[in-house]
Amino acid sequence: MDDILTESGEFFHGMLSEGRYYKAFTLEEEVMEHTLRVSNDTELDFARLYGDEANELPEDFAYYSAALLSKRLTVPGIAKVTPEMVLRLSRSDGRMLLMYSSQLEQRRELFRKEAAASEEGHPSDVEDRLSGGGDTPDEPRKDS
Repeated sequence: MDDILTESGEFFHGMLSEGRYYKAFTLEEEVMEHTLRVSNDTELDFARLYGDEANELPEDFAYYSAALLSKRLTVPGIAKVTPEMVLRLSRSDGRMLLMYSSQLEQRRELFRKEAAASEEGHPSDVEDRLSGGGDTPDEPRKDS
C-alpha cells in the first residue's frame, strides 16, 4: 500500500508459529483496507466475529481486534499471521503491539494537521517546532 505508515520492532518473547518464535515485525497503520480484509477473509471464525447475524458489531471484540491486528502485521518467517497468533502473544508483546498502533495513529494525525496547515497557506506547528520556532531563522522561540 502506498503512503502507509509503518513501525518496525522486535517482540520481547516472540510470536509462535509451527513450534518456533519469531521476534521481528512490522505493523501498518490501520486503514479501511484492513477492515475489509477481515470482513472478506473466509478462514476467520465468523461466529466469533459477528455472532449469528452478519453486519452487527463484533460478537467477540478481542477476536475482532486480533483479526484486525493480524491484517496489519507482517512477521518475517510467518506466511500468514492469524488472530489466534495475536491472541497468544505474551502480555508484554501485546502491549508493545498496542503501543506501536497508538504511535502510528498519532503520526497519521500529525501528518493530517500538517496537510491541513499547508492547504491553508500557514506553516504547521510541526514545521514551526522543527525550524526552531522563532519569528526569524536567527531568533529563538519566544515561549522557551
